[in-house]
Amino acid sequence: MPYPKTATSKPAKGSRVINTKPGNNPKSGSNLASAVETFAPGWKVRDWGGPAMKPGLRTQWDGRKKVLLTHPLSKTAPCVLFRKIEVPRGKTILELEVTNHPKGNWRLGVLVNGKEALSKDINETKWSKFQIDLSKNAGKTVSVELLNQATGWSHEAAYWSRIKLVH
Repeated sequence: MPYPKTATSKPAKGSRVINTKPGNNPKSGSNLASAVETFAPGWKVRDWGGPAMKPGLRTQWDGRKKVLLTHPLSKTAPCVLFRKIEVPRGKTILELEVTNHPKGNWRLGVLVNGKEALSKDINETKWSKFQIDLSKNAGKTVSVELLNQATGWSHEAAYWSRIKLVH
């Protein structure tokens, strides 16, 4: 039976201690913001979790090079990639290519100015391509959010191989 914990208790030598203080980002995800900026310049990230899956850039994943891994913060709080986009006149498409972890699935959500432009379950463990037409917003600045939403809370990681505006 373990000894009771006291105000002066210290961990045993060699034990692993996890700092659970609020605002303490795990090391594996602490560079996620810079990884997102490297992967998709102009995009930012908020509300990520899944430190065991080590969110960040992968040199390769499932046959693709330079892949970004994100993970929801919780069962109810998605990981969000976001940015404001000045939509030029003419045709403008946001292209996404994503897949899931072989042992899990997730829901891709795309919001444009807070309105749902896409909601799709990602569960086939193959790369899927999506195009979101932003042309109706030509000449305007829009807020775009890409959501990595949990569905079953098992390996909810999103793997992104492409986030690109095409004119």
